[in-house]
Amino acid sequence: MKKIIIFIAFILLSFSSFAQYSAMGVRGGFTVGVQNWSGTQRQPMFSYHADFAYEKFNSDKFSYLVNVGYHSRGSAYRFNNTDPQTGNRINIVQRDIFDNIVLMLGAKNTINSNLSKGDVYYFLGVRVEYTLNDSIQTRANLSRFVNEINYGITAGGGYQVKVSDKAQVYFDVSFSPDFSNQLFSPSGTYPTKVGGNTYIQSFSEEKVRNLTIELSVGIKFLRY
Repeated sequence: MKKIIIFIAFILLSFSSFAQYSAMGVRGGFTVGVQNWSGTQRQPMFSYHADFAYEKFNSDKFSYLVNVGYHSRGSAYRFNNTDPQTGNRINIVQRDIFDNIVLMLGAKNTINSNLSKGDVYYFLGVRVEYTLNDSIQTRANLSRFVNEINYGITAGGGYQVKVSDKAQVYFDVSFSPDFSNQLFSPSGTYPTKVGGNTYIQSFSEEKVRNLTIELSVGIKFLRY
């Protein structure tokens, strides 16, 4: 983890040293996470994300992006059951959540629009992620198969508007598919602990891949 922090600091210093002008700020918002479990699409998980954001302007329209922060990945499994005491139907939600620290390096381009007060933009970047923690509810004892390092791309677009000479507020939506497996468990027979008891169970191969949709709002402060 220390090496990752040093690498991120090096990237930020390198960008700032060559910047014509730049901006720093924060962004965060609503996360919709889905996962593919060996060909089966799970239901959405709803969570949040938060980033430190740095932007280096190469021109008035083109810039480079560095975002680093917390992003929740995962999915959910929802089903109905019957309460054995009352006979009432109850809704049950099980969530598989992965707490990831994400570094995204990308490029952003502003496009001409008829909007007088702001600018429309799109961006594309590559990501590397480190999983700090996981909470898997749909299957027992899968934490040992979690891949701590994952990678993918992020693409999106948004709208930005100046609120002062040196501050901008922006809103964007992004799509982040992973190219790596967040979890991979080979087929085999494994000991499984449930409720303090240990069982021997046979499992088929399991591959889990993330796809995340994020709605974000941010503020950045321009540095000339």
